[in-house]
Amino acid sequence: MWMFTRYGMYSVACAWKDGRKVPDSDVLMVRSRAQSHLENLADRFPVLLNGKPILEDAEADYRYRLIVPKETWVEMAEELTREIDYCNFKDSVRTFDGSSDYKRALLEVWSSMHELQEQQEKGT
Repeated sequence: MWMFTRYGMYSVACAWKDGRKVPDSDVLMVRSRAQSHLENLADRFPVLLNGKPILEDAEADYRYRLIVPKETWVEMAEELTREIDYCNFKDSVRTFDGSSDYKRALLEVWSSMHELQEQQEKGT
């Protein structure tokens, strides 16, 4: 699952059980390409994350990650949903991210998905 929030973008997937052989559906990796996005999440949810370390792996597709029980992520995702108070997501981001890099990336995703919609409408 990809989740784009005011605080950053996260790729959420099962952690690995028994090394790297079997997905553990009770434990999730909340991954990000930007450490600041996970730091924002940790600042937003200090009690739920309870000081969990942000892991870094320069060889991984997503360099930064938090490992959390699935129920922790469910609580966080529910709260993120409850705090939606905007009509335009991209415009809400600037108050939480000091740089324009994340907003620019969001515009690129928006543009790619808009292009997909147009292609499907044309039947291509």
